[in-house]
Amino acid sequence: MGDIHVEAERVSPNAAASAGDSTASVPTHQFPTATSIDYTKENYKYAAYLPYSTPGRQPPLEEFVHVDVGLRADPEKKHLFGVSGAIVQEVTPNVGTEIQGIQLSQLVPEQLDDLALLAAERGAVIFKDQDFADIGPERQKKYGEHFGHLHVHQMGTHIKDYPQILPVYRDAE
Repeated sequence: MGDIHVEAERVSPNAAASAGDSTASVPTHQFPTATSIDYTKENYKYAAYLPYSTPGRQPPLEEFVHVDVGLRADPEKKHLFGVSGAIVQEVTPNVGTEIQGIQLSQLVPEQLDDLALLAAERGAVIFKDQDFADIGPERQKKYGEHFGHLHVHQMGTHIKDYPQILPVYRDAE
């Protein structure tokens, strides 16, 4: 596996601020995680999403009040299903819904509320061909915050300067 050799970097102010106080004491150093490809040799389009690690224990989870945004949704989910060109299909009669013709990154708060209710009712919602990798981690973080409090996981890697975002990383091996 190829190693990426980069000096430890200090976490940006964003890493210390999140939806709550749970990331306020994140350790101040983060390190790139080794991958099987050395992405430092070329200009990699998704370099902002390469995995980083923050050594040491992360702050413990703290109790917080969760507000289920699905409770604000229209029971008919008209804001979500009413999008022009949207195609909605049930994957099975009881579990899973696939929606085509919608970019998740473009949804407004009322549509996100409808999506939360739909996910609670159907268990899984599938959206293919999304532009999420191109909207950047800051917008992704704000998107996640719509649904509730974000926290830093004890295990796994994160996106540089965004310990609340865990990348699903797959390389050539």
